[in-house]
Amino acid sequence: MMKVENLKAYLANIKMTLKDFCEIIDCDEKYMSKVMNGHLNAGHRLAKDVKQATSGLIKLKTRVRKKDLRNQKKQQDNKSNAHPI
Repeated sequence: MMKVENLKAYLANIKMTLKDFCEIIDCDEKYMSKVMNGHLNAGHRLAKDVKQATSGLIKLKTRVRKKDLRNQKKQQDNKSNAHPI
């Protein structure tokens, strides 16, 4: 199993272009380029598709869902409203 630090290195290692990889996972090449260069975080679907296409070697950082943010805020509110014993 090869050790790969990022998607760019992975693609270079398997000698695949970004364009070809994006066609395989059905992703816009410009969007993927922004994700690879750290300008954007991947959506959950893209992260899942990349992980699957690379056999789990590459895991992209994903955006936080609004639902997850609401749950975190509720948990914080519940902690701050808790009465000390």
